[in-house]
Amino acid sequence: MPHLTRREIKKPDWFIQRVGRVRAGLVNNRKRAILVLVILIAAFAGFGFYRNERNHDEKEAATLFAKSYQQLEFAEQAMKRGAEEEKIEENKEGIPSDAMISIDPISFYQEAEKGFEEILIKYPHSKVTTQAALYLGAVHFKQNNFEKAIGAYEQAEKSARRNSLLQWEAQFGRAKSLEAAGKIPEAVSVFESIHESEASWLQSIVVENLFRLYLQSGQIEKADQLLKEVEKSDKTAMVNQFKGLRKLYEEKKP
Repeated sequence: MPHLTRREIKKPDWFIQRVGRVRAGLVNNRKRAILVLVILIAAFAGFGFYRNERNHDEKEAATLFAKSYQQLEFAEQAMKRGAEEEKIEENKEGIPSDAMISIDPISFYQEAEKGFEEILIKYPHSKVTTQAALYLGAVHFKQNNFEKAIGAYEQAEKSARRNSLLQWEAQFGRAKSLEAAGKIPEAVSVFESIHESEASWLQSIVVENLFRLYLQSGQIEKADQLLKEVEKSDKTAMVNQFKGLRKLYEEKKP
């Protein structure tokens, strides 16, 4: 039998087709694998970029918050000192020292306000956003901008975690701002909401404000009911204080 070369051996068509399909499948699978690999690399790169940007934003927000809070502290110190003849001077670091606080706290309040507002606009999802809104409300309140204070405290309340310390602080600030703005029914409603919550650390001051507003708004029955509630507790000093307020109101009532 003559010797046949590999080329001379005729392979059946089905075998050639099967080999062709296998080769095509390998090529396609390789392309898919490369595509998946490229997608994964891009996804990891994008996640890394996002994480770096987020960390950068957090640092920027924290730095801005610290500077704004410092301005607020300067304003508070200026309010306490009340030295009308003193002039502000800069020390070597460019930061006013305790002995160099300006007589006018307005400029410090304005700088603090600008910084806190910038945080809310540029970094709305930062870790310091809620605190920035809280302090912004305090800055507005100190400047008698009660409507703006209400808005800032509302923003802090929305961004704070439910039933958290920051949320209760925001509610309390909003209630005090509503009262200062002359919106007594709304203030009473917010104080009642805090009183019904789990904010035990705020209860004493909340009950005090609530009792006073009940008397001012003529809700005597609610005031007496609140007084009885306090009498059941062991807060003797508060009971005596409330009785004094009740007596004072009765004396002034026409």
